[in-house]
Amino acid sequence: MTNQLQILTRKNVQRMTGLPLSTLHELVVKGEFPAPIPLNGRNKGWLESEVAQWLLIKAEKRGGVRHG
Repeated sequence: MTNQLQILTRKNVQRMTGLPLSTLHELVVKGEFPAPIPLNGRNKGWLESEVAQWLLIKAEKRGGVRHG
């Protein structure tokens, strides 16, 4: 399998989306944002591909992805 799964920390997800933790949590609870994956103990992470897909969907809803 050539695809590698990349895990993002909460800080990376916040940086990518610009959303505070409280909003991320609210969106996850509503099923409107990808849920984190339990890693070990209290550590969780998000799949980068799922977060990127969520961002692309948001961009498409506003009228398309703009380049450059």
